[in-house]
Amino acid sequence: PEWIERAFAHPELLDRATRARLHAARGSDAIDRDPVGSRRHWRAALEDFEAVGDALRAPLARAMLALTHVGDREQYEHAGQMCDAAITAVRCIEGNPRILSDVLTVRGEIARAVGDLDTAQACYEESIAITQPTEDERHVAILRSNLASVAGHRGDVTEALRLSRQALATIANRTPPDPTARPVGEVAVPEHGVDRADG
Repeated sequence: PEWIERAFAHPELLDRATRARLHAARGSDAIDRDPVGSRRHWRAALEDFEAVGDALRAPLARAMLALTHVGDREQYEHAGQMCDAAITAVRCIEGNPRILSDVLTVRGEIARAVGDLDTAQACYEESIAITQPTEDERHVAILRSNLASVAGHRGDVTEALRLSRQALATIANRTPPDPTARPVGEVAVPEHGVDRADG
């Protein structure tokens, strides 16, 4: 985004904490279209967050750095270790369930992408258990959709459909309509060979 580029135009004016957040914003923006570039920014963000002693953002940056390796089987063990370290760090800090949920979700995504379905399912289920009391319905719906994907990869169409319907039901009646509803339906249901008219 242009505002980030403008901010980086004069790096000497930035304190390290601000620079870390800007690197994180850049890394987030690029993670899908340019994972290598995103990795560079998340690595810089991690270094800066650690340097300023940000005990919450540093683990999240570590997990996002790991996410830049999603789907890379050769880097799976390394990425998993980075995520596990981030999870351990966040567990030591009370009162931050959403960050723990986010880091667990990243761990699940990395595992699911290489077919480590047991790890993915365990991470998603714990993330849901953490998220449900916060009433973040959108996040719960996405996690249920992820679990539906795991069930589909296991060949359990019945469970995949059940979880997909739960995900859609979580957000279908929200006012105003939640834009998440369509992507959840498109990803979770057709993926498992289920006719959308049946759902």
